[in-house]
Amino acid sequence: MSRTPLLGLFSVFAAAALLGPGCSPAPRRTLSSEEKLADLRWVYSQFGENYAPLDLKQQTHGFEYEELKRQTDELALATSSNTAFYEVVYGFVARFKDAHTVASLAPSGLPGREFIAHLGISGVRKGSRLVVRDILPRKGTGSLFPLQKGDEILELDGVGLKERALEFRRYWDLGNEEANLTYHMPRLFERLSLENGQPEKADAVLKVKRGDRTWTLTLPWVVRDLSEYQVELAQAAQEAPEDESEEEDDEAAVKGRDRVSVRGPGGELEYRLGLVDANGAELSPSLLARRAMRGPGFRFWDSFMLLKRSMRWKVIGEEGERAEGDVALKGMRELPEFALPIAAAKTFPAYIVNIALEADEDDEDEKRAAPRLAAYLLLDSFSPSEEEDAVVKEFKATLKVLQAMGVKDLVIDLINNGGGSLLLGMRLAQALSKEAVQMPTMRFAVNEGWVDDFERLSLTAPSDPEKELYRRVFRRLLADAQAGKRLSDPFPAESLQPFLLDPNLELDGKFNVTLLVNEMCASMCDIFSGILQDNGLATVLGARTMGAGGNVVMHLEAPNAHFVLNQTESLVFRKDGTPVENNGVTPEVAVSVNEHVDALYTPVRDKAFKLILGDAGTRRALRFLSVR
Repeated sequence: MSRTPLLGLFSVFAAAALLGPGCSPAPRRTLSSEEKLADLRWVYSQFGENYAPLDLKQQTHGFEYEELKRQTDELALATSSNTAFYEVVYGFVARFKDAHTVASLAPSGLPGREFIAHLGISGVRKGSRLVVRDILPRKGTGSLFPLQKGDEILELDGVGLKERALEFRRYWDLGNEEANLTYHMPRLFERLSLENGQPEKADAVLKVKRGDRTWTLTLPWVVRDLSEYQVELAQAAQEAPEDESEEEDDEAAVKGRDRVSVRGPGGELEYRLGLVDANGAELSPSLLARRAMRGPGFRFWDSFMLLKRSMRWKVIGEEGERAEGDVALKGMRELPEFALPIAAAKTFPAYIVNIALEADEDDEDEKRAAPRLAAYLLLDSFSPSEEEDAVVKEFKATLKVLQAMGVKDLVIDLINNGGGSLLLGMRLAQALSKEAVQMPTMRFAVNEGWVDDFERLSLTAPSDPEKELYRRVFRRLLADAQAGKRLSDPFPAESLQPFLLDPNLELDGKFNVTLLVNEMCASMCDIFSGILQDNGLATVLGARTMGAGGNVVMHLEAPNAHFVLNQTESLVFRKDGTPVENNGVTPEVAVSVNEHVDALYTPVRDKAFKLILGDAGTRRALRFLSVR
């Protein structure tokens, strides 16, 4: 079955739905000095009331909060345009180097408010360069566009991409340099005026590598009014002929307001306007809003996720046939030849592979080693669409199948996992052990949100024992609030939902787990990795995780520019008392994961299987390494 590529772009309509009816767009008028200061007072009030790591950040990053506010006021008053003022606010928030804490502005859907600038490409970071992942759609077959998929961009305007990407920390600093590079590098080539500014020059000078050839290329920045650009896409589609043949190269009819289909020489291309997160994954506006803002349906334990929304061209799929195994792995990873997919593993795909050693050609005995089975599981999110109980049940069933097949070695792939539910993550960690797993501790920002959340639970929990435990937390937080504390004393993470975590007595024994992580493993992914490492349940392989060490809540909105502010409202601490925030999890085995993005991280997986084989793997061949 042929699958068409989907190019996702964050829609202004979806943004309005996400941010709610009370969220207003950035203003048309030029803000006065009084209005700028009023907006900054709103931002400062959110930090003072809700920001859990305030004291930690001052100590870690060497600044004094009151002095930072004074400097920011001075910079704001010196600005002569709204754009310059917005950058001052972004810079203030970025000073905290917090992947959960970011200011943003809502697009309005009206002309003249926001502009998009692009070079006609999208790509992903690979080390110090950008690999072109897709060429943005063009009408007709005669284009002479000089870039191709797979080309590597080494420099922009004579400067290396690493240096260029780190300049964008002034818009959002994730607190992890590798994460900053991975997030910002693609955005060097996709610019939004309300998010990361506009290019200073009309043309971009690129240093490009294709195979053994390297050359310099000049491309014009295509700068368009974002609202008009979207309207033109829809109008072009509506003007297309209704009766198309496969040979025609015209644009097809609109498939709903947010979808445009274009027929080209390689088949039908489909463009979809939709939300993507910081890791490039599609998001449901209603789900994200429910997990981002306190209100009906909000459960604070679901808010351990990287929350930054973005407007991006996004490659969701690839053209042509897709192998059965690739479908099972959501098109995100390669399936080894001779691998056996686990039918029960639907939410988190898994397979078994024989990593039996084959005698080296120089081995005089030429004896084949005994077969050895290992398993791989893709845990790509802690925010699956399925119900949590069903996900845990399925996960345990997968583990049971693996053990029934004789598997003792398990590789769990967390690469690019942006987090999600703290409770789900703790339950999955506990499912890997027959013994009780020690969970992290948490300290909450002492604000009305947390106090109200625990008071509500003390009144609505399903049993009297649960109500009593929530009541105790509520009373302690209320006392802390009355005492003027900013941060609560530590609570066990299980306080969020008592009696939930039970040892997995269905396990026959302990798995030898290897976790694959990278710099975009964030929030609950950070925490899950830390739980397994601290309890001796896994060896961690890859790059240091992002270090987004708490939950995030969205706050609406500054009175004049209408900033939305996401903030970290708790801190998670590991077994030894180290905060996850800005520290993340350091792997026992270091691998530059981002160097293998164009190979779907297959070499990282192979490294994990070689690690399982131990010393023998350094001199003998693995049979499974041939992939489709």
